[in-house]
Amino acid sequence: MAGTLQAEFGCPVLCENDVNLRALGEARVIAPDQSPLLYVKVSTGIGGGLVTGSGELYHGADGAAGDIGHVRVHGADDVLCVCGNYGCIEAVAAAPAILRQLGQATAGPGELPATPDELMAALRAGESTTVGLVREAASKIGEVVASLVHFYNPARIVVGGGLTVPSDDMLAGIRAVVYRHALPLATRNLVIGHPALGEWSGISGGLVLGIEHALTPDALTAALPPGRHQ
Repeated sequence: MAGTLQAEFGCPVLCENDVNLRALGEARVIAPDQSPLLYVKVSTGIGGGLVTGSGELYHGADGAAGDIGHVRVHGADDVLCVCGNYGCIEAVAAAPAILRQLGQATAGPGELPATPDELMAALRAGESTTVGLVREAASKIGEVVASLVHFYNPARIVVGGGLTVPSDDMLAGIRAVVYRHALPLATRNLVIGHPALGEWSGISGGLVLGIEHALTPDALTAALPPGRHQ
């Protein structure tokens, strides 16, 4: 993708995962001792972004690090995910899964949300069935995040995405499970909260990525006119 765009526009192009950009944006506005950082996005999908203690994005060997939406959870062996596997956390706790569960709830036509916008409005209004399902989803996500805390030992976990905006139910549910299930050694200094930059985290991360790439020695050298390279 980056190569295609670079050829089309004749300028350097960087492509990055949206959750990674959110994580990078958040990492640049917090105190240095608040990294490593894990960004958990809960919206139409579920994803994660990792920033190391030195402030760099962690991509893994093939760029798949942080793809937490496809971690399997217990009790969902019959739920098919878009990836083709069964029981992924994204298939049982993301917005489409909550809407599917609402569609199966016992209520009259039109009484429960049926679209993403209606889901956000119902959550903002505190509609009881919607809030209950979001809290159940948060508990499932919290179990996955608690395991990641043991594995990665972050200093801060940022919980963002569409389902975290209308109310604090998603954040509170994830936070409660993590503090309850993760060991004290990994949680005694752990901070779990909303994005400091709100929905601007990804844009800020994109700016950081571009600026820091453009100011590397190699990039500055390449930008010099011919004959000026020293």
